Amino acid sequence: MMEKGRVYLDHAGATLPSESQLTAIGLDLLQMRLSNPHSRHPSSMRTRDVVDRARNRILRHFNTSSEQFHVIFTSNATHSLKIVAESFEFGACEHECEVARTLAGSPGGLFVYMRDAHTSVVGMREIVRQRCSRVCAVDFNELENLPAGQDEHAESPTRDLLVITAMSNFCGRKYPLRVIEHIHKWRPGRSFVCLDAASWVSTSFLDLSLYKPDFVAVSLYKIFGYPTGVGCLLVRTDRSHLLRKHFFGGGTVNLTDHNSFRVYRKADFIESFEDGTIDFYGIAALERGFVDLDAFGGIKAIQRKTFTLASRTYRALSTRSHANGQLIAEVYCAEPGFVNSEVQGPIVTFNLFRDDGSYVGYTEVEKMCDLFGIELRSGCFCNQGACQSYLRIPSTRLIANYEKGKVCGDTIDIINGRPVGASRVSFGRQSSEHDVEIFNAMIDACFVSSPSSQHFLSNRLISKPLLTDILIYPVKSCSSIRVQRWKAGTSGFEYDRRWMIVSRHGNILSQKRYPKLCSIQPQIEDGKLILLKKGNVGDRRSVAVPLTSCSDESWESRRICTHKVKTIDCGDEVAQWIDAELDEQGCRLHQVVDEQLTSECNTHGHTTTSLSNEAPYLLINRSSASSLAEMIGLDTKEVTKRFRANLIVDGIEPFLEDSITGMNIGDIPFKVIGHCSRCQMICIDQENGAKDASLLLALRDYRLGSKITFGIYLQLEKGYEGAMLNSAMSVSYTI
Repeated sequence: MMEKGRVYLDHAGATLPSESQLTAIGLDLLQMRLSNPHSRHPSSMRTRDVVDRARNRILRHFNTSSEQFHVIFTSNATHSLKIVAESFEFGACEHECEVARTLAGSPGGLFVYMRDAHTSVVGMREIVRQRCSRVCAVDFNELENLPAGQDEHAESPTRDLLVITAMSNFCGRKYPLRVIEHIHKWRPGRSFVCLDAASWVSTSFLDLSLYKPDFVAVSLYKIFGYPTGVGCLLVRTDRSHLLRKHFFGGGTVNLTDHNSFRVYRKADFIESFEDGTIDFYGIAALERGFVDLDAFGGIKAIQRKTFTLASRTYRALSTRSHANGQLIAEVYCAEPGFVNSEVQGPIVTFNLFRDDGSYVGYTEVEKMCDLFGIELRSGCFCNQGACQSYLRIPSTRLIANYEKGKVCGDTIDIINGRPVGASRVSFGRQSSEHDVEIFNAMIDACFVSSPSSQHFLSNRLISKPLLTDILIYPVKSCSSIRVQRWKAGTSGFEYDRRWMIVSRHGNILSQKRYPKLCSIQPQIEDGKLILLKKGNVGDRRSVAVPLTSCSDESWESRRICTHKVKTIDCGDEVAQWIDAELDEQGCRLHQVVDEQLTSECNTHGHTTTSLSNEAPYLLINRSSASSLAEMIGLDTKEVTKRFRANLIVDGIEPFLEDSITGMNIGDIPFKVIGHCSRCQMICIDQENGAKDASLLLALRDYRLGSKITFGIYLQLEKGYEGAMLNSAMSVSYTI
């Protein structure tokens, strides 16, 4: 189901179910009672029939039958691969396990996987290492060049398992499946193929009557979008003897004896492998997924459509240039590009260039995409081998990057001028031409330079640096309170970001998704936090809670960025007021109560008892804000509000704060602990919640080649807790 106003381009991660599909599933759940298939009553028998029909429907989808393949239901493709790794019989091995780089001269008992492989495939090696003779990571061309074997090897007691990536989840390259037969001929009767088809089957037809892998791993949510916890392992019926299961769960045995340790397993191959109760309601929902595929013309029509959309995106990226002729993108795909859907899937993976040839980090791409409502994937996509190959990252540099702090899922995107990840857009059956148009418009607006591009800075300065504004934000993401004098502490200003609004699902609300929060105006008076609707003068409806902990009820634990905090619910009255003002249901106001918070990933070593995202204090320079305001024609006052700082100083050269390492406000010392990375939050008008991307784009343009930062994080030096700050205090700094 498509979310209104958003462009979803992460179908390789998980495709989206259609509205009609989910509606039909909902009706089925209301009208069809299912039960544990291990029981014997009518509901249970009905469930068995539903599950059997689903198995047969899957087999028909892959153009095969139960005479050719077994269908074992799993939780996902990763689970399927794990079963193969745990169960495959390599046979007798006289050689100790070692990691090899080549297949030459190997005596047998190999585990081979492609370098262009999902992490789940790579993880198989840790299970099989003690049962095989060698573990080998190879490029696809090495598999194509395997020599044909000799018949005398057919009765060898050792067996090889080769795991083949059908389609790269990194870039959509499709590998010729004819290699399966070639591998079988390499060592006849000894070499067997496990096909990781998770990425391939999401939008492409897999014909198992034409290609005969021994095992096939599939995640069904990649095809249908729902259910998300069902996958399957297809096992050739004439290869079932190659899998020997050790663990047994409920429903897989006929008898177990505690005294003799005997176990008599189910004779039925499928029953013996499906441990415990399968997800029978999820499996029942698969039928609606197949119906939905048919409504879109079937999997072959989906393959043609998605390839066309991806090909159009590829052409736009690969042919666009900056005004000076510099290409804007480096696209990673099958050579020589998007020729046809037999060699390339509907995935476009890329890195962007600035007009000087330097790389744009994928984090910046994410931020610009968010301005346009575009959802895409960034990083290495759980495929480190392909990432290394396409981005030309040797293993020595990979390890060095890790030692510098680079880990999977972080926002570090450029190291020493080189990308350590990429951006990926991918298409599914619900994708449209409109999605491509929005994406291309974003690229043109945000990343293609023109001859008229220019940057300028205001020369406006006052003679003496001063602290001009002190602001606190009692409720996270709500409006600020401007004060003349306020108490400072090591955890921030008193009462700054000590409350937050939580949704009925337990998520913390922010302006990124709830811009209406800016209309809530907090006040602090007479020992109370008062919330008012901004702009309601006269008959102003309000609600109040005490500044001290709201109740003695049990606290709850929540995470704010890197901080783990304990909070207490502030009661029903304020919750009802918030629901009415935000037009939501189930919102609650929580107050932080824990005075010893942890900051597990914080490299700065500071702690905070507020709900601030990164540090106790955020300072901005009015001169820098004025420069940006001039670039986009906005009022400086509006621009400073969007940056939501605690401290605003004036009289400092524009952007000089980027070089400041320490600062005194009056005689109160602060140290600089970082720079504030900016996102779409600064696009929100703090008066009405309207979104305008111009400020983020202007900041991005000024920061060419650098992170999109504005403002500096400060930490109060120890020994100055309780100091009072006043607006109009003098400011001094060190660089």
